[in-house]
This record gives sequence, structure tokens and C-alpha cells, in this order.
Amino acid sequence: MSEHIRTWGPVVVVVALLPAAFVGLRACLPPIGESADVLREPPGATSRSGVCQGCHLDATEAWRRSTHAVAEATIVASSDPALADGGPWADQREGERTQLTVVRSIGDTPLRQYLVPLDDGRMQVTQAAWDPMREEWFDVFDDDRQPGEWGHWTGGGMTWNSQCASCHNTGVRKGYDAATDTYATTMTEHGVGCEACHGDGSDHASGGPPPEVASERWLDVCASCHALRAELTGAFAPGEAFLDHFAPMVVDLTDRTWPDGQIRAEAFEYTAFVGSRMAQLGMTCLDCHDPHSGSLLRSGDALCTDCHAALPDFASHDRHETGVGCVGCHMPTTVYMQRDPRHDHGFPVPSPSGEPGAPDGCTHCHDDRDGGWARQQIRDWYGPSDAARRARAEAVVAARSANAAARTVLQPLLADAEAPVGWRAAAASTLQPFLAEPEVREALVVALQDEAALVRFAAAGALVAAGGDPEVAAALDQALADPVRAVRVQAARGRPVHDPSDPRMADYAAYLALNADQPTALQEAASWQLLQGRPAAAVRSLRRAVAMDERSAMLRDTLAVALSVAGDAAGATQQLQRATELAPDDAALWMRLALAQAGSGEPAAAATSLQTAAQLDPTFARAWYNLGLLQVQQGDAEAGVRSLQRATEEAPGDAELAYGLAATLWEQGDAQRAVRQARIVLELQPGHLGAARILELGR
Repeated sequence: MSEHIRTWGPVVVVVALLPAAFVGLRACLPPIGESADVLREPPGATSRSGVCQGCHLDATEAWRRSTHAVAEATIVASSDPALADGGPWADQREGERTQLTVVRSIGDTPLRQYLVPLDDGRMQVTQAAWDPMREEWFDVFDDDRQPGEWGHWTGGGMTWNSQCASCHNTGVRKGYDAATDTYATTMTEHGVGCEACHGDGSDHASGGPPPEVASERWLDVCASCHALRAELTGAFAPGEAFLDHFAPMVVDLTDRTWPDGQIRAEAFEYTAFVGSRMAQLGMTCLDCHDPHSGSLLRSGDALCTDCHAALPDFASHDRHETGVGCVGCHMPTTVYMQRDPRHDHGFPVPSPSGEPGAPDGCTHCHDDRDGGWARQQIRDWYGPSDAARRARAEAVVAARSANAAARTVLQPLLADAEAPVGWRAAAASTLQPFLAEPEVREALVVALQDEAALVRFAAAGALVAAGGDPEVAAALDQALADPVRAVRVQAARGRPVHDPSDPRMADYAAYLALNADQPTALQEAASWQLLQGRPAAAVRSLRRAVAMDERSAMLRDTLAVALSVAGDAAGATQQLQRATELAPDDAALWMRLALAQAGSGEPAAAATSLQTAAQLDPTFARAWYNLGLLQVQQGDAEAGVRSLQRATEEAPGDAELAYGLAATLWEQGDAQRAVRQARIVLELQPGHLGAARILELGR
């Protein structure tokens, strides 16, 4: 189990006092404790998919051999290793492992996890997983996550109802009740059955026409589960547009992908695939995979050479004495969940991207060599490597560090209608750090009219942070009428004013309501509530979010903002103190704690927190500035001037910091230095009244 279903991160909040559907039968979940006679067998003839078997025997038999059929087929039977001594277990960290009572297995090979029922309708997925090949238990996390964390097996990140059920079963409705914080999850069938891909077949079973899914929608069907995405409706049906129900991850500023687009975190196949040449040429999953068994249509290199006939002498292309094959070089694997190797579906040319540790077709196997060796080897064999791919990767590396050099590649890539749509969306997403540049904002506004919905979606996401700009706000306002729901929801997130009575905001409101069991959605809801002038409601939303993820410093930081807006300075300080305990190396958190402490009448504590912020990040000009002002206020003018001087050295172009030093020098009687500093202020900001007054008085 992984972070398969996600929600977006928070939007910008108002800061005060702190800086800135299937028709037919639906079977409810089986009663807890019910047993079954067979283990991990697909549904029988009386199931929804079993009904199809009478006419579609070959397809059904192929499906019965697939992992889809046993994704979550039955309740655990007596022969399951989960009921044997020793597992599954809950890791108590400092005590004996406790064996758990489980009701079903989820998945089959290469690993199985188990579902533990709770009284409120939840089922949690165990961190103890069974490897059927090695016949052993192992910890699927193998890290130090703790109870109270969202990602711990007892946390919301491992709740089956919201994170697993929809892709391991058919026709799932989550059934979350925010008022009672309970689930009443329903489904049409355990496992990924016929209707999961073909749609509701009840009419067909009664003699009506078969459900049809247009060929151009097959990628949408597969992506509904084989993508890391936010749920927008919880009601996707085969044949409908993927982006009308989901907001997918694209290559962005996070490290969930390598800079060349390969998947790094467990994000499944979609993101890499839509950035590939294959997707650009119109291929889908069904060009390589049998839709019923899930197996490959052809074995070995024949899967590739049927199309890539331009390589008649494959041995001379491979260049390896033993031969590694197409997949060995062009689909490097990454192991997830300790035991699950998955091929990257971006089909990259094996020329390293320049990012240390990034997998590629050379160093993935030759792990004793580096990227420089690999690039030289490829040049020697094939000539110059894929320069465009390398340029894209280097631009993403630059964008992730806010290096403006990224723009020279990303802006043309965004405008290149011939480039893979996934990479054009990536360009939009990674241009976000440069929104201060008018040319970047203009390029992203233009992209809101792009023919490709994924590009419009990514452009709207990048513009969220610039929603206060009048031109951007107007463009996002128009995007609220986009024909694709994901674009409309993304545009709503960037609106500077959120009017809940505006019918164009209905999709966004529905997204927030659907994901009210996710802390990041509650954080977004709180941002909206603050923009509406409802701080008490925002505090309630954020307290629920913190209760879901007690060890999140980010959530506590946002709660502090809401408490501050609500007038609870002491509560804000308390949350920031806890946030710095959880993230002690975050200088910005220490800075905000200091401001809260100062606002609560704790100047000594504020000074200590500012000193910590400056020690953690010696280039943090604002920390030095506030420390200097506080030191002067406390009577240590000499130390205060030194800190203010350091602030101006770290941010020499900031007129406000420069004036703070000038005013302090004047107040301390050092007129000569104050006048010199005032002249610097006027160079930075001509007409600055305070600096001009110092010059006038200093004559």
C-alpha cells in the first residue's frame, strides 16, 4: 500500500500577526469475522464478473489468472499464513510484536498485506507483509515512522477505505461521513472485475447492448488506478475522461520523480508514460498488455521490434555480449515496498540525466560506475546522446533550486505543440518559481487555452500562487468554465476570493467535501475559510487535520496561522513550539515562533528563537533583522546594530532592511553612519520618506 490516492498541498492562506457510477446491485462489505473456503481465488459464478463467464469464457479464464482478479478477492481463509503463528504483526517498537486479527488479504504477488478492522468502519492495511515466493514476513515500511504519523500503518495514509479500496475492488463508494468520522464503504465486487474496466453490464446481462469504451478512453481507464492522483468525484466510470475525475501528478518541483521524468517515489506508471514518445504517438497500455490477463502480448524483444523494425541487426544495437534486451536498457526498474520491482514506463534513452543516483539503463546495472562513464560509453557506441532529454532534465534540476536558467528550456518546451504532453505539463508546473517574471505569467496564461487538457491543468496549478495578480486572476476566472473538471478545480484553488455561492466553485467544494478525511484537503478548506473571513471554522478544520497527522509540523504551522487570525496568540505560540520540536532544523518555523512569542509578550523567548533561526540559516536576512530590532528594544543596542548590519549584508537589495539599520543608527545617536545608510536606502528606493528625513536632519 502506498500514497496512491492523494490530495493537493495547501494553497496560500491569509496571514495575520505571522509572516507570510455503477448501476445495479451494490454489496456491502462482508461482516467482520466471516470466513471463506478458498484463499485468493477470483469471485465465483454468482459474482458480477462470474455472470460474464457464461458468454465470455476465454476472456474470463484469462482474467482469472491475472493479478486484477485477486487484487482483493476474498476474505482470509484458514489456510492463509496470516492465521499462523507469528503474523501479521504490529510493530510495537519498544516491546513485543503483537499479532493482529485480520479479515482479508490485499494483493497477491509479489506481496500480500492484510486488513485489520476497526469499530468505525475503517480497515487499516498492515505494515507486516507476506512474501509468497520466499514464504516469509517482512516490514513493508522498514523505516522509523511512528504512531501518530499519517503514514504509519495505524494512520489515515494506510486506511483501506480511502487509500486502497477503489483500485483493489470494483464499483467502490468510499462512504465517509465527516460529521461522525466514520466509513460505510460499499462496492459491487471484490477484486478488479469486468465492470471495473468495461463499465456497468447489468443491462447487457439482461439482453441489452454491451457497454462500450471508446479506444481513445482506454488510457483513461488504466490511469484511473495506475496513476498517483487526487480524487475529484469518487465516481469514475469506464468511458469517462480521466481528468474529469482525477487530478494526476506531473513532473513538478518535488522529488517524486527524477528530473528526467523517471518515477522516483511510488507513483505508478501514468506520469512517466504521458511524457514518453510512445504516448505522444498515440499508443496505450493495450498495445503491450493483454487487457484480461495483464500479461505482455509478446515475449522478449518481439514486444518492441514489431514496431521498431528500424533495428534489423539488434545485436549491434544492444552491444552487450550476453544481450540485455530492449527492456533492460529502456525500462529500468525500481523496487518499491521492499519486494516489488517495477519498470519505468517513460521508455527513456539510457543517457544519465545528471542527477546523482538517478536510475538509467547503464548505471542501473553497472552500479560501480557513474553517469559520466555512462554518457561517454553511449557517445562511443551511438554518437551524441539525447541532448533534448538531457536539457529537459537539467532544466528541472535548475527549477527545483529556483535557478532562472531553467526558463530558457522550460518556456519553449511549454509552447512546443510537438513535444510529449507530459513534458509540456511538466514545463508548466516547474515554471512556478519564476512567477514574478511577467513573461512567465504570460506564458502560463496562454497555456490555459492549450488544446491539451493536461497542459491546461498544470498551467492552472502553477498560476495558483499568483492568483492575486489581476491578469492571472482574470485568466483563472475564465478557466472556471473549462470543459475539463480537473482544470476547473485547479483554477478555483487560485481564486483570490472564494465565494461559496458561486456555482462555478461547486466542483472545488465537492472535491474538498469528498476528501474531508485527508489532512491536506482540510488544510485547503481552512485556507478557503480564512479567505471567507471565517477563522473559527478554519481552526476547526485544522484541528481535525492535526488530529489525523499529529507529527506534521506543516499542519501545526498552518493551524498557528489560523489561531493567530482568530486572536488566539497563546494557542498559535503553542502550535509553533510543537512544530519546531517536530522539525527542529526548519529555520522558517523558528522565525515564525519568534514572531508569535513577541506578539504574546515573550521577548526573551523570541530572541532565543530568532538566534536559533539565524544559526540554522546564516543567510536568513529577516531573522537577523527581527533579532536586531528585538535586541535594540531589550537594551542591547550594540548587538542589535550588528544583527541589523548582518541582515543588510545578506539582502543588500532590500530597502526595508537597509532603512531599519539607518533608523536604528539615528536613534542611537550615530548620525554619521545613519546618513550613509540613508543614502543607500534612497539608492534602492528613491523617494523613501524616512531616509530622506534622516538626510535632512543630518545636514
